Amino acid sequence: MPVHLPPEPPQERQPPLSAPGYQRMDWSDPVPVRVKPERGPGPHDTVASSALLGVHFVATAVGLFTGALLQLALRGVFERRGEGYFESGAVASAQLGVIVSQGVLFVASVGLTLFLMRREKTSFVVPLIATVVAGIIYWLLMIPPLWTDHSLGTVA
Repeated sequence: MPVHLPPEPPQERQPPLSAPGYQRMDWSDPVPVRVKPERGPGPHDTVASSALLGVHFVATAVGLFTGALLQLALRGVFERRGEGYFESGAVASAQLGVIVSQGVLFVASVGLTLFLMRREKTSFVVPLIATVVAGIIYWLLMIPPLWTDHSLGTVA
């Protein structure tokens, strides 16, 4: 006669990766959200922004100085050559354009740079771009009045 044994109790199943260092995942917990800490641009940005603002200040001072004295310098050249009195509307408008554009760009550059620095955003590109734009505007306004008289570059 066959002997009937009681069924064996169910054994606990081991996870497939039961090596040390692994742990079983509990899917009932929500997945933790990793939040990256907000970090500002760092001290290198402040140093670069300050240095570029200094370069922009020097370029603005040179632009304002040469823009303000352009008419006077050209008047002196004409008097030394004995060609009479020099007064040009093109030079006056170039002077005004250089003075206004250099001043406005410098003030806007300083304001936007300080605004971005206080918000801890990258700010060194503002004075860099403003200096390049100011240089381009300076040369676009200064070269045409000087090219109108081709005799200015000749030696008397």
